[in-house]
Amino acid sequence: EYFDPKVNTVVGPNGSGKSNFFKAIRFVLGDLLSTSRSEERRGLLHEGVGHGSSSAYVELVLDNSDGRIPVDGSEVRLRRTISLKKDEYSLDRKHVTKTEVINLLESAGFSRANPYYIVQQGKIRDLAVMTDKNRLELLKEVGGTKIYEERRKESLDLMKDAGLKKKEIEDMLKFFEDKVTELEGDKEELVNYLRLDKQRRVIEYSIFDRDLQSTNTSLQAIEKKREETVSKSNAAHEDMSRAKVERKKAEKDSAQIRAKLDDLKAEQEQLATQKLDETQKKTALGLELEEMKSTGKDSVDVHKSLSSQVAELSRDIEQAKGDLATVEGDMNSYVSQEKQMESDIMQSEQRLQNLYQKEGRKKQFNSKQGRDKWIKQEIKEIQTVLKKKESSLATIEKQHSQASKLSADQEEQIRTQDKQMKERETEQQGILSELKQFRKSKIELQEERKLLWKNESKLEKEITSVKATMQKKERQVDSSVARDIQKGLKSLQKIVHQHKIEGVHGPIIELLECKDTYNTAVEATAGNVLFHVVVDSDEVATKIISHLNRENGGRVSFIPLNRIQAPKVNYPTQYGKDVIPLLKVVKHKPLFQKAMAHVFGRTLLCRTIDLASEVALSANLNCVTLDGDQASHKGSLTGGYYEIRRSKLENMKQLKEIRMKFDDLSSQSGKLKEEISSVDQKVSHILGEIQKHEAKYNRAKNQIQGLSHDLKTLVVQVDANKEQAADRVKSIEDLTLGVMQLKEQHQALSDELGTELVSQLSKKEQEEVKTLNLQVKKMQKDLMELQTKRMEIETEKNQLKTNLDTNLLKQKDSLEGRLSSIGDPKAAETLYKEKGQEIDKIVKAIGIIEAQIGSVEKEVASYQTKLSDLEEVIEKSKAIEASDAAHDQAGELEILTSKKQNLLHKKQDLENKIRDLGSLPSDAFGNHGDKSKKSLLQLQDKVQNQLKKFSHVNKKALDQYMNFTEQRDEYSRRFKEQKREEAKISELIDALDMQKDELLERTFKGVAREFVRTFTELVPQGSGELVMIRSFVQSGQSKAKKYSGVSCKVCFGGEETKKMEQLSGGQKTVVALALIFAIQRCDRAPFYLFDEIDAALDPQYRINVANIISRQANDGQNPTQFIQTTFAPELVKIADHVYGV
Repeated sequence: EYFDPKVNTVVGPNGSGKSNFFKAIRFVLGDLLSTSRSEERRGLLHEGVGHGSSSAYVELVLDNSDGRIPVDGSEVRLRRTISLKKDEYSLDRKHVTKTEVINLLESAGFSRANPYYIVQQGKIRDLAVMTDKNRLELLKEVGGTKIYEERRKESLDLMKDAGLKKKEIEDMLKFFEDKVTELEGDKEELVNYLRLDKQRRVIEYSIFDRDLQSTNTSLQAIEKKREETVSKSNAAHEDMSRAKVERKKAEKDSAQIRAKLDDLKAEQEQLATQKLDETQKKTALGLELEEMKSTGKDSVDVHKSLSSQVAELSRDIEQAKGDLATVEGDMNSYVSQEKQMESDIMQSEQRLQNLYQKEGRKKQFNSKQGRDKWIKQEIKEIQTVLKKKESSLATIEKQHSQASKLSADQEEQIRTQDKQMKERETEQQGILSELKQFRKSKIELQEERKLLWKNESKLEKEITSVKATMQKKERQVDSSVARDIQKGLKSLQKIVHQHKIEGVHGPIIELLECKDTYNTAVEATAGNVLFHVVVDSDEVATKIISHLNRENGGRVSFIPLNRIQAPKVNYPTQYGKDVIPLLKVVKHKPLFQKAMAHVFGRTLLCRTIDLASEVALSANLNCVTLDGDQASHKGSLTGGYYEIRRSKLENMKQLKEIRMKFDDLSSQSGKLKEEISSVDQKVSHILGEIQKHEAKYNRAKNQIQGLSHDLKTLVVQVDANKEQAADRVKSIEDLTLGVMQLKEQHQALSDELGTELVSQLSKKEQEEVKTLNLQVKKMQKDLMELQTKRMEIETEKNQLKTNLDTNLLKQKDSLEGRLSSIGDPKAAETLYKEKGQEIDKIVKAIGIIEAQIGSVEKEVASYQTKLSDLEEVIEKSKAIEASDAAHDQAGELEILTSKKQNLLHKKQDLENKIRDLGSLPSDAFGNHGDKSKKSLLQLQDKVQNQLKKFSHVNKKALDQYMNFTEQRDEYSRRFKEQKREEAKISELIDALDMQKDELLERTFKGVAREFVRTFTELVPQGSGELVMIRSFVQSGQSKAKKYSGVSCKVCFGGEETKKMEQLSGGQKTVVALALIFAIQRCDRAPFYLFDEIDAALDPQYRINVANIISRQANDGQNPTQFIQTTFAPELVKIADHVYGV
């Protein structure tokens, strides 16, 4: 989110990071961390404990819609990035220097001389306590007078340097004038001296020339002898080189065998470890089987005993359930009889009560009407009670019917769930069987994968070794060709692969083969042509060359098969096997016949260089020997020692073999990886199936547990429903009996209604009362007997039920739990067989490992034998290399070389002496040719004695005279130039002083004018002004020295005018703010940053400050962006955008 173009306010508590906005902007603008010391950068990146960042950046997005910044675009992104080692800027993602950033910002209005567009915390306080002198320096800084002062200082330094140079030039000029005057008298003696010196040099030349000729003759003799010694030494060195090559090859093979032995020893250790692991597994399984043997029999006996007890308990439980059912039937019968008898007793007692009430009506009522009225009232109440009881009876009967139906449904559900549980148990057993099979397959596949991993590790190790050898050999091949050709061949492969160019067959060296004997001859003949690339046509070559040019891919030479023709050559036959065409020893495909004929067709292979020279001239063909010595048909001979170890064909042959081996190993590795991938897929599939079956097994187990729980819950519910049903049946019976009694009472009262009111019962009714009394007594007696029998049967029933629930069923559950913990003996027997089979597999694996160990030991013995043979070859080669023949030749050669060096030094000295004699006249070379060396030496002594007379003569007087004269003139010219330069510097200093004073006065006037306006805006009832303090001007003192400070005089609302020292802290802050606003108005910036500038202000001054900021931000002609931090609501109110931190 961008800042608003007008007023932006950042608010937040102390310590929340408000000032970080300003520090970040100051950091990009270069005001913060202007130095590049690593300690400061480290402190800025991270302080405190913990892991710090290695780099950081801040990016400013500047609005450039008005084109203020001289950069294309409406937005400019300026970023500064620092790390521990660098500090750099970027402008719109492009790197720029700090100087460029400073110049760019100054062109946009960010003046370095006036940094008050950023007012940070503490700046107001510093301005408030600033002295008059410091305030003057501030105006100088704002006005930019420091630039003039720096230039004036530079000019004074230049003036001082110019004065020193002038004094130095003046001294040198006087020196050279004295020298020229002194040398004018030595010229005549110098002429005579030069004549005699010329004679001396001519004589010395003759002596030196004779010595030089003698030295050259001696050098020729030594060089001839040295060539003979070199020839012998080369032969000895050739023998040593061959021995060295054989030794290197043997050492290489020896190193490979040692590496193979190390691998075999590592394999031996690995096999021994595997054997130990398998043996430990076998021992552990054996102990486990022994334990299973010892505990298996007891387990079977316990299982049989527990199974027998469970069966016996099951029979007892069935018997107990049968007895319980019989007793419950008897008890139900007695309960029915008891209820029927209680019903009969109640009916009889109700009838007796009715009769007794009828008999007492006469006593109760005085008239028939009174009795009938009471009877009607009783009938009405009985009907009401009867209606309620019949309603209750209907409700209970309905509930009983619904409960009976629910019980039937639950019993059906119990049977269904019991069936489902058995089906789930069967399904669980099937899943468990499949799970065991899958786990067995997983173990087998994992063992197979371990073996494949082992083979893969071994193969990868071998591939790594071969790849390293191949890369080394490729480097050897690459080193034998120029770098641009090497680069071109690599680019060729890339281009052909990327652009799918067909018709490219490769370099000549990859398309031919020959015996090792002919390698040197073939390489000497072909040279760099071995790396020319064979293509089908020139069109293919042109296409590749265009890609090479575009990609700067090096250089490649091509042999297009459509453009070349095989040369027609008549090979000489008179030399027999001593001369054969080189083309015959080069093997290649028929497709490349023309290319091979183009390279080797005009070359013959000869036995010796002498024969080659003869045949080359006679047959007009090039010839080459097996050693690589060449004879051209033009007559030139080329030859010398050829380093066999650097044979390009041999290296290429080895590289091809290594590449074939690498490709074969890579193919094997690919197939092995496919097998491993296939086994991984199978293992993953098996693991997936195991997870699925385990999930199925657990799901079936959970379902069985759920069904078992639900089944038990249903059984409990059915039992509870039965008890509730019994209670409801009893309630129904009680209600039915009550209804019958009410109906009988109702019927009796209805019958009595309207009858005569009598004082005693009729005879029939009296008989009935008597009979009923007897019946009630008899029935009560019978009821007591029934209740006694029913209680006895109920006690027996409770005992049977208690024995069944708390004893027999719990014993059965306990025994079944023990059976479950012991497990199935058949499963234990199966496990025992599986363990035995596992031991058989381990024994078989141990046998395989032992066989592998034996094979590895045989292979180790074979390699050790080969290693011994190679060590013998190495010792023999070392003996040849240590032979004294080469050392003797080297010693003699060293002596001859030393003599030659001495003669060469002597020759060099003589040539230097002749050269030191300088130029001589043309007649000097033959003047003394007939004189002996002795005569020349005598003549030399004579001339030397004559020269001694002129020993005092300045032999360089003439040269010195001319030299000093030229230098005198040069210093005279430089002296005049230096005087002119001093005058110009003095004029520049005066001009700078004048410009500085004018700028200071102009800056002071502008700031003072704006200070008066700004202070009035801040303190409407007050006034203020800036006063320039002038110092005492002495005579001759420059004008720049006449100002000593700037004073502030202000008046706050009717008070007397005061200076800064007389103001309170808040008033000083107001004056400091007025000065800052005045400076900003004189030199406006694109935006301003204020960091809590109102901290020490009173509320009324905060309002005035806010009004100033608001007016300046909304100025129609020159609006300015403000970004400020504050705690005051007065400044928050004017904000166009507020940010909380």
